[in-house]
Amino acid sequence: MPTLDRERLKSLADLLLESMAKRDATLLPLARTYAMTKNNGPSSPGMADIWRTVTGYRAPADFQYVIDTPAQQVFVTAEVDEGGVPALLWGRLKAEDELITEIELYMCRSNGDSGFMFDPTGLRNMPKEWTASVPDAQKASRERLTEIARCVFDPGLGTPETSQEGYLVENGERVMGDITVEKMRELLPWATKEMFARVEREHALPKEYDKPGYASLLLDKSRHAELIGLGCDLMADRPADDHARILVDEVQGIVVSLGMVPGHTYPSFYWWYPILETAFVPESMLLDNQSRRENADSDPSFDPNVGRDPSLPYIPLSKPVPAVLSTAEVYRFFDGRIQGEHRLMQIQPAGSTSPWTVGE
Repeated sequence: MPTLDRERLKSLADLLLESMAKRDATLLPLARTYAMTKNNGPSSPGMADIWRTVTGYRAPADFQYVIDTPAQQVFVTAEVDEGGVPALLWGRLKAEDELITEIELYMCRSNGDSGFMFDPTGLRNMPKEWTASVPDAQKASRERLTEIARCVFDPGLGTPETSQEGYLVENGERVMGDITVEKMRELLPWATKEMFARVEREHALPKEYDKPGYASLLLDKSRHAELIGLGCDLMADRPADDHARILVDEVQGIVVSLGMVPGHTYPSFYWWYPILETAFVPESMLLDNQSRRENADSDPSFDPNVGRDPSLPYIPLSKPVPAVLSTAEVYRFFDGRIQGEHRLMQIQPAGSTSPWTVGE
């Protein structure tokens, strides 16, 4: 049976993007019988809206291709353009006898599609761990990378060591952690004692102050993320999926694990987001969010303003809504540690399962 090498598998992903930009699905070398989904729903190139809406794309960098030659699969993440508006496309292709037999695509046009985080242009400025050249001596074997990929959705397999210097990225956007008073003192040496007192009360940066440099810090999230971004980490209470599927690229040291994550959307109280936004929380992490769940589930009148400064605006509270995330966890592993984590997510209705695992 003829097989495709790395370059030819990569060319299939390029051809996929080119066919969308040219709105010509006949460019794809499809097998006589093939399967395709878009956002986990059954589809085909002639039916999917992305062959009618995509007007261009930014050529992916090397790390945006995860090429699994033995499995004859390629995973690609790309910034696409829809009439001047950037969107995030990611997905998987599988080949057999040099023809495409499987196409699994996901399209996110906003953080409403992704569950929370969203920045397709962030692919242009990924943390350095994704673009670093890795000496052969620091590369992991395919067997070790396979173990890493499988443990992502199987906490029972243990938790690999993670680098203290890597960053967590979700849908192209670096994830920012809670800022402490100590960190604020470091970043904002001109801040007053009254401002620190307010931070301690509200557990958030005060928005109403207008000091030199303060507005740019608030608005430039990418700069802010570099300063207080969350590190990559496989949490002990991470979601599990017995049907997770994997790709392993031993050349780059990158693995992909695709799984389904049940959970709920909850009100988002992060200071840098608008007050009407929500955040997806996996079921496996609800114990850490129990107080938020109890307040929202059992007390419809729960007021997030209780105990807050009365000068702050009233915050409407969204009730929890069950949902499922189609998730691709992308990790770069070298020098014995996870060095980078990129979580790609597409939100689905409650109860959704993957059509790629039906019957398993």
